[in-house]
Amino acid sequence: MAAIRAGRTPDLDTERERAVHAATAAMLTARPAPKAVYDQAIAALGIEAVCDLSGLMGFYCSCAFILTFHDAEVG
Repeated sequence: MAAIRAGRTPDLDTERERAVHAATAAMLTARPAPKAVYDQAIAALGIEAVCDLSGLMGFYCSCAFILTFHDAEVG
């Protein structure tokens, strides 16, 4: 968590973890995702898991928008 808070890529143990991190970072910053990141995610996770990951990212982003809008304290 400290690496993510500091804007660094964390040390991740598996290709699956690295693919999830790269895909979620791309979802938040890239339009569209770089082909290499997309291909890495599909190869490591499969298309169904990438779709699930996209849905989860949407859910958590909407939660973050709501908390930010209401100026909720992070504790």
